[in-house]
Amino acid sequence: MTSRRAPACALAALAPFALFACDGGLPTPACPTTTDVVTITWDGPPPCETRDSLPRPWVDLQRCELSVWLPEGVGCDAVGGRDLGLDAGRARCALERLVVTDRSAGAPPPDGLGWFYDDFTDDMPCPGAPSPNNIRLLPEPSPGTELTLACVTPDAPTGAPNAGCARLTEPCDPGLTCDPLRERCSAPCTDDAACEAAGLTGWICDRRPRSEIDLRSRDETPNDFCVNPTCEG
Repeated sequence: MTSRRAPACALAALAPFALFACDGGLPTPACPTTTDVVTITWDGPPPCETRDSLPRPWVDLQRCELSVWLPEGVGCDAVGGRDLGLDAGRARCALERLVVTDRSAGAPPPDGLGWFYDDFTDDMPCPGAPSPNNIRLLPEPSPGTELTLACVTPDAPTGAPNAGCARLTEPCDPGLTCDPLRERCSAPCTDDAACEAAGLTGWICDRRPRSEIDLRSRDETPNDFCVNPTCEG
């Protein structure tokens, strides 16, 4: 397995969520980002210790895309992927991320061809793994298939708005609080004005139920933390 970090890039190039339409004429803040790229050659399900080194999309709410480079003679139709063209005579395809509507224990996998994170089916790989990096592909790819997972995450100085705060060694700057759902430095809020008062100009108050932000959650409580709409889009 190889891993590399790409230079910072503009997340605004990704399609914005309909929820986050900036209101009130505030300037839209920038969102420096880092792209983590991990490549694995599929010779059967990756061992659990390999999975633990993959980007953690649920913790950082990362935007992740998965592409495959198939063995010679295998086309994208075999995996239900979007054809990205030939690369050294082999098909490269973008796989669809499947929508999971039921993550209760023992629920069946979602319908369709593509990929998803499995922390709920009866035959999930690596049961009890400490991090939810159990990538499942439907159907399982042929041996020799190369999988490339690319995830985009906000990139901020330690303690600053949007900086990671999952560990005790990563405290937030004064006036900021760790959003426990996103595990990023922010400020609690009940409306957009609270974000402005906290010095987060252009940020908006995300009052969605936590279950709408993290689809694994059953918590209907509003998250009530400020978010940078550029990073969320």
